[in-house]
Amino acid sequence: MIIRQGIYKEIQQKDIRDIIEKNFSDFLPPWMEGVLEWTQNAYENFKDHNKHLIIIYLVNRALLFYKNKFSKIDMNIFFKKEFIEVEKINIIQISEDLRIPEESVRRKIKELQKDGFIKKHKKKVVMTRKAFKVMEDKKVILRTSRFLAFFSKFLENNKSLVKAEKTKDIHHNILNNFTYIWQSFYEMQIPLIVNWKNFFKDLETYQIWGVCTMNRIYHKQNNINKKTTINIDSYIHELAGSNNKILKTKGINAMTISDITQIPRTTVLRKLQKLIEMKFLVIDKYKLYHITSAGTEMISVKIVDKQKNLAVKFLAKFYNQLV
Repeated sequence: MIIRQGIYKEIQQKDIRDIIEKNFSDFLPPWMEGVLEWTQNAYENFKDHNKHLIIIYLVNRALLFYKNKFSKIDMNIFFKKEFIEVEKINIIQISEDLRIPEESVRRKIKELQKDGFIKKHKKKVVMTRKAFKVMEDKKVILRTSRFLAFFSKFLENNKSLVKAEKTKDIHHNILNNFTYIWQSFYEMQIPLIVNWKNFFKDLETYQIWGVCTMNRIYHKQNNINKKTTINIDSYIHELAGSNNKILKTKGINAMTISDITQIPRTTVLRKLQKLIEMKFLVIDKYKLYHITSAGTEMISVKIVDKQKNLAVKFLAKFYNQLV
């Protein structure tokens, strides 16, 4: 348990936002890895991101029921249930929240029924044990625990907390308060993923761009200017280089991207061409792909702030519930 000096005072979202701003070059790699891993797991489960989003959306509705009742249920107890019931499914609302056309939502729900993930009873939806396996993702829970432990060190250094937390303690806390904490996680994760989907028009394109970006981060990270305070825009400019020139660091080929994402190579090649046309990627003479400064800076302007706000809200909720 985190112990704080003096009378308890909530960790403010502003403090967390400032910490992210000042430590962005440390914050971005593990954060982005987590988002990409979640997206990749979604693809592996269904080979269809929209189906996964619909399942998680419905599960989140069920978790919200427990949260509104101030009920914090252990993960192992929760997954011993035979089913989860979601009341009053609304196709229009799902369509609006997930940015999926209504007709597609209806079709995906029918497919999920056929595959045994959900059952419909009048206006209610019952999530089966098969659907539990989609959300009982121990790798994501462990990665999230590691990230939260990692970020708690910055809170400690900022004197927001007296001491940082260990991964095992945070992991234990998540498992013990699963319904409460994981609902907050989904409350952040669903719109975060939808924002990426809306920006790139589909999540496969985001995954492919994300893998190219992480490749750049891995090769460039040691050379990034690690000042005590580094503006997000400055970091992104350093990361992507300037004027869309081919960068000296090694790019990544289509086959490797396909292996990492599990997206078929033909689809990867088609999406890579789309990203080149959008000016988010360039290709060198060795057929290696690199991110561009223009595309990266456009993302910084149009989407980074939204993602950061979602992260800030989740982090504030999580650390405050620890006290």
